[in-house]
Amino acid sequence: MEQRSTPRQDTGLSPAQMMFGRSTRTLLPTVCREKQEPIKKRERRRKSVKNYYDKTSTDHPEFKINQNIYFEHKEGQVWIPGKVIDRLRKHTYLVKSQDGAIYRRNRIHIRSTQIEVTIRESSPTRIENRKDHPVRKPEPVQQKITPSELPKSKSLG
Repeated sequence: MEQRSTPRQDTGLSPAQMMFGRSTRTLLPTVCREKQEPIKKRERRRKSVKNYYDKTSTDHPEFKINQNIYFEHKEGQVWIPGKVIDRLRKHTYLVKSQDGAIYRRNRIHIRSTQIEVTIRESSPTRIENRKDHPVRKPEPVQQKITPSELPKSKSLG
């Protein structure tokens, strides 16, 4: 209870005050301070954090439609070649793999490449549909076999 009633340094309010909008009863002595607007303090803190973050951050270049890329197929496993189909949001893209499957990927899961990627638009034709390769029909299976129908084995002797 005392920990939740202890004021934070950045806002001057305790977590209990921020949650309930008032001071809670506790044995912890408090000093009456002038009330400062907590919203302004929070905004100032957010700007400070953003300022320090922006010092080391870099913007990734945007991808163009039909640009050759590598993208992460599953998290941390395989990077496969593909092409960008569409840009959905600032960092979200639709990507088509070589086998024609479409994936939605974030910018951090995509890398550009100079290698030409060929995408198969449809699956190859099946051999059974061609005239020079006739389709074999399965042979009918007998339902029941009696012991007299079993082949006789030659005895060793």
